[in-house]
Amino acid sequence: MAIDWIIAAYKAPLPAKMQAAFRLRSLVRPPAALFLLASALALAGCQKDNPAADTQAQDAQVTAALDDANRQLAAGQVAPAIATLEALRAANPHRYDIVENLALAEAHAGNLTQAATLFADAATHDPNRHALFIYAAGMDSTAADHAGAVEQYHAYLAYFPHDAAAWKSLAREFRALNQPQAALDAYLEALKWIPGNQPSASEAVDIANLFIQVGNPTQADFWSRNALQLQPDDATAAQARLGLLALAAQHQNWPDAEKLIADLDANPTGKAALDASPLATTRDQLRQWHAAQDAIQREQAAAALAATQRAAQLAALANATSSNTTATTPASNTTASTPLAANTTTPAISANATAATPAISSNTSTPVLAANATASDVPDNADVVAEPATPPDPLLVAAQQAKDAGKYSDAIRAYLKALAKDDTSPDTWLGLAQAYFANKQYPNAASIAQEAIRRAPDNPVYTVFYLQVVKASQSPARYQTELVAASSQFPVNADIALALADSFQQQGDIHDATSVLTDFLHRAPDDPRRPEVQDALDNLPAPKPKSP
Repeated sequence: MAIDWIIAAYKAPLPAKMQAAFRLRSLVRPPAALFLLASALALAGCQKDNPAADTQAQDAQVTAALDDANRQLAAGQVAPAIATLEALRAANPHRYDIVENLALAEAHAGNLTQAATLFADAATHDPNRHALFIYAAGMDSTAADHAGAVEQYHAYLAYFPHDAAAWKSLAREFRALNQPQAALDAYLEALKWIPGNQPSASEAVDIANLFIQVGNPTQADFWSRNALQLQPDDATAAQARLGLLALAAQHQNWPDAEKLIADLDANPTGKAALDASPLATTRDQLRQWHAAQDAIQREQAAAALAATQRAAQLAALANATSSNTTATTPASNTTASTPLAANTTTPAISANATAATPAISSNTSTPVLAANATASDVPDNADVVAEPATPPDPLLVAAQQAKDAGKYSDAIRAYLKALAKDDTSPDTWLGLAQAYFANKQYPNAASIAQEAIRRAPDNPVYTVFYLQVVKASQSPARYQTELVAASSQFPVNADIALALADSFQQQGDIHDATSVLTDFLHRAPDDPRRPEVQDALDNLPAPKPKSP
């Protein structure tokens, strides 16, 4: 049921500031008789002993008195109008058209709380006046009685649940009460009744800010960007970008923060909004981030130079060692000096020698393991010399501690220093990649993870982490391409199989998702994660039949 006709129906409209407080929409005007004609049924119920002629006469008197009160309001004679209406109400307690007019007069007098009470009284007792709850809510809201306004809006929406404007007004009252979740629920209910479910740009900003307050950054980001797509005015666009800047600063996404600050500073309204906001300090934080990045780049360059110099030194040492060995090696027909047999020569070790094929004379008491032998090939009577435990690298310890504490820039610097000393361990490269990833430096994380993979291509741990980086920073299509390649290399890795199946499922390809999980179960009958994969397979929806 529409409601805005109420203001237009009166000959003496409310002051503009009160009309604005109602925030009414969807104008439709019902018959004017609802206001100015007396209710014959009400009079009959109050005065059953009156003849019909007396009833008609009294109706005419009431109508004349209401007209007189409205003329007084139009002339600014508010107190006489209230006196006239109060006398009418005392004589006709069940005439809610009189109560409604009295409520309007009280509003003109500035008695907003009394006006709200009268509007609610008429709305409660007269089935034809339920819409007046919206007036009661407007009066309470103007009087800053937001709890009262919430109560009146709820009463109104019980009768008119499809009124999107009323839901939005309710959301604003909840926001004034600092109840963001209730405000958000009211806004989302309003969207159900808006064509296309599309709010205005300013309303989208309101919704985004509410999502920030309730701790849902994903939805906050969506609604802020949605607001910017609705061609907002400069002030609204500034508020949308401030919301996105708050999210970027919260997650230390400084590249995005830098772009948002540039966009804000490019517009005078945006620059003023940022300068007046607590987020103005992000400019200083951004400068500190740039300084840290510059330091990291210098350290990376120094680490790269040190690695190059170290490689050159190792190459020179290898060449020197090779030259010395050549100079001291006896001729090929020289008899080996060995105590095992005076004239026994030492045969060459075969490249494919195994523990079952000794590399020296059969009378040797201590067999020599081939290059591909394992610990299980060592005989029980072999002498085993335990190597002393290597103490942990202090740089790696410091890097891990910094990473655990969320000090990712410090962790990155420590890992780079460790790699400058020794760049052979894939775990060190993985630790650096993880620090870059946590710091949202995804391109660096991806390239460093590939360095770990290059050093241990057969270990799926490094590939699984690289896939995590791709998922966070690349398109779904690129992510799925990398998953398919990883699955080909590691067909019995549960993490990769589950991720690839999920990727197919997200695209609606249940058939391929089923094939991936089924193939894993077939290939890995003894894998400890089979129950997890089986559950994922069982929970897949049935594939849709393909079109012929």
